[in-house]
Amino acid sequence: MRPKLVGRERELDSASRAIESFQDHGKTSIALSGIGGIGKTATMLNIAHQELDRRNIFYVQGNDKASLDHAYPQIARSIGPEYLMKEFQGKDLQEAWRNASLEEKIERFKAWLEDAENKKSLFLFDDVDGVQ
Repeated sequence: MRPKLVGRERELDSASRAIESFQDHGKTSIALSGIGGIGKTATMLNIAHQELDRRNIFYVQGNDKASLDHAYPQIARSIGPEYLMKEFQGKDLQEAWRNASLEEKIERFKAWLEDAENKKSLFLFDDVDGVQ
């Protein structure tokens, strides 16, 4: 469920425009920072909701290094069978994905990101301020 933000329309519009502008100019990162409780996560989730029709959205809770390390294969797994369809038509996609090594899944995920329709994917990393 999307958190309701009151009085933040300007910030949400500004963030959406920044995302589009940054990606159009080859930039890859935007950071929301500030003290806890000011609405950074709610803002990110609202942006994600606004962008759902325009791009793939991936949300990663990054409390620590382990959660970030775990996120990559999780995201790769979420698109895995879809991506394998191009290569393994007519075969059991789930089985092919299960049999792939972690490294192969990550490489396939990177290749998936390079496809033109996926280049505008949006990754939202939350709570990464304390990760070393």
